[in-house]
Amino acid sequence: MCFSDQSAANGDPAGGVPLSPKRVVHYESMIRSDAFGKCNICFEDEPFDPVGCIYCLQLVGCRKCVNQWYEAACRLSRKQCPLCRHEWEDQPEVLDIFELKLS
Repeated sequence: MCFSDQSAANGDPAGGVPLSPKRVVHYESMIRSDAFGKCNICFEDEPFDPVGCIYCLQLVGCRKCVNQWYEAACRLSRKQCPLCRHEWEDQPEVLDIFELKLS
């Protein structure tokens, strides 16, 4: 989750206003698959809830890892796919890998 630049205007001491609400995710119920390769971020052989970039159509990795990558990228003003470096907007531009490969 990235934070907007409205933090100073709102007087938010935490450093920003979330752009999207947090989701509660139960990872033990997520799909794991090694059919498309390892997570490119944590290198897990069977990524949890694997997602791929909508631009390069490649597996990026576990959804949780991609979200953490994006949060770090926001702090560095480098909101982009870690594989193809295509600029992402307000959130990671990924789809479930199974949807991506079937479309």
